[in-house]
Amino acid sequence: IDDVSNRLQVILGYAQILHELDDDERQQAIQAIERESEQLRSTLRSLTGWTRDSDGLAPWQEGPRP
Repeated sequence: IDDVSNRLQVILGYAQILHELDDDERQQAIQAIERESEQLRSTLRSLTGWTRDSDGLAPWQEGPRP
């Protein structure tokens, strides 16, 4: 949870000040947002994978269950 929260804080922080930055700083902020978003996506995919059964179904999805 902390990893997700920390990455969201970085993304939100840069997004909030994006319009105040000069061109060079804005580009760096955009790169940071992209990097943190990708890491966040990876983390969430990993967490989602842990909730799926051997058929690839999440607990809320219907399908054959052993």
